[in-house]
Amino acid sequence: MDSYGNPNGIGLHLTFKAAAQYIKARDMRNVDREIFYIEQGGYDMHREDLLSGNFGELNNCLKHFITEMKEQDLWDNIVIIMGSDFGRSITPNANGGTDHAWGGNYL
Repeated sequence: MDSYGNPNGIGLHLTFKAAAQYIKARDMRNVDREIFYIEQGGYDMHREDLLSGNFGELNNCLKHFITEMKEQDLWDNIVIIMGSDFGRSITPNANGGTDHAWGGNYL
């Protein structure tokens, strides 16, 4: 778990770290497969656009998680599904934020 370091104890980071710790303890817990649900809020931005900050935080958390899974030699056995329940408009609104748009996104 050395790949995690200490990035100011942010919540999303700690959640990914906890999932990595559970995965590392899978043999001791006698499990073959599991599902972890991790949520990042803060995407309902009607007044200002914080999207790049949210994506940056998520990218950093995924980078550490992927590094840890590779160190555990498990990366080829991991599936990450990302989804959104609604979309955002491309053009900003009068408040500098964005409005709801069509679709959800899944990666």
